[in-house]
Amino acid sequence: MEIIRFEGVRYQYPGCENLALQDVNLSITAGQKIAVLGRNGSGKSTLFLHCNGILKPAGGVVYYRGQPLQYGRAALTALRSQVGIVFQHPDNQLFSASVYHDISFGPLNLGASKPQAAQAVQQAAELCEITGLLDRPTHALSGGEKSRVALAGVLAMSPELLIADEPTSSLDPWMSRQLFNIFNKLVQQGKTIMLATHQIEIARHWADWVLVMDKGTVLAAGKPEKIFENHKLMEQTKLNEPLF
Repeated sequence: MEIIRFEGVRYQYPGCENLALQDVNLSITAGQKIAVLGRNGSGKSTLFLHCNGILKPAGGVVYYRGQPLQYGRAALTALRSQVGIVFQHPDNQLFSASVYHDISFGPLNLGASKPQAAQAVQQAAELCEITGLLDRPTHALSGGEKSRVALAGVLAMSPELLIADEPTSSLDPWMSRQLFNIFNKLVQQGKTIMLATHQIEIARHWADWVLVMDKGTVLAAGKPEKIFENHKLMEQTKLNEPLF
């Protein structure tokens, strides 16, 4: 079943000469693990910000569950309870004095009672293995701890589509494995995970579906084996070039 669809979506940031998204057409199926590949500036983050209405297309339409997005306050609040974004830099997402208050903000903002919010916080904290951090001030956390708290803050709202922008960029290998254990549990629960990454191994071995972006367009979309067997695409994007 389709969860997100873009039809001819265009977007241009104010003051910028080039389009950040150029006639993007794509469809995302629910329950998948999706990796989005592309160089910095290819449009990955801009694409994500359209998925839950943070940005509004200059042209074209974004659909969620078959319905075009509405940009009124109530509609966006409802959408963002179902489509959650974890930003690349957790400091951009953490703003409350304590970890508990930061995670509880989302459920309370959606109208949950204090007991309901407390239950949501506990469940998200257990999944992200941060129950021992709930009383800590957010500014005293390590980088890896901040990443997991930011993730828990989104998961506390129980979204069905989780979007993560470069989630492993500041994590060591052990913490990255922990993060993907969480993602895999969420997919087992029927959630959809879409993440941007520069790590080819993630797209090749973890993802069910891969999008390749360049200059605001989706160059290719398909199963990993199809994408990485496309020699013309690999040459064009330099995705398979070794580091040294």
